[in-house]
Amino acid sequence: MLDEILLKMISGVSLIEEEFGTVNRILAMQAGAYALSLGKEVCYLTSEESGSSQKDQPMLPPTGAQKQLPENGGSKTSSVVIGSGASLSFLKKMSFDVAVFPYFSNYIFGKSEVEIIEAMRAIRNIALSGRGFVVALETPILSRQNLAFLRSVSDNVLIIQVSINADRITRMLYVPKLKGTLPMDKLLKFTMEEDGIQIDTRELVG
Repeated sequence: MLDEILLKMISGVSLIEEEFGTVNRILAMQAGAYALSLGKEVCYLTSEESGSSQKDQPMLPPTGAQKQLPENGGSKTSSVVIGSGASLSFLKKMSFDVAVFPYFSNYIFGKSEVEIIEAMRAIRNIALSGRGFVVALETPILSRQNLAFLRSVSDNVLIIQVSINADRITRMLYVPKLKGTLPMDKLLKFTMEEDGIQIDTRELVG
């Protein structure tokens, strides 16, 4: 199930939403690792306001992906730090199959509606050239109108929901939009493992 979702995520524009911005970044990095396992060239983007570099971020492949990685190190990765005032249009000239932007919220924070639209259009134009773009977003920083726009131009939309009940935390994945498939009619319960996010398949039995 997760592999199918990750495969869709590395094609077109994928928006991963979360309120707090931790698990969505892990899932974005996991999508990048999955792309690497398929021999794709991956570019990791960091906003200079994020206070960290991509070298600090975990590469969390799904179960079995490590075995699929080319033994000769054939997969390529690159890392780019983007300033708050920089346009994303320059990325179109770079060589990569999939771009992963875990700190997209830092990049667009404080930008006007026009600037946010321009940034997303630049991402969309890159995806139209046959490449994938995975974006992690913290929803509270956007207005409802801007969020609706980002969702409308994305091919895939994944929403991470957290439920806190007494001393128990349940994490669920809602997939309202996935390119080439019908919207899922249920929330997918998942757990955080050493090798990344894993769908709780027990929820899918019966």
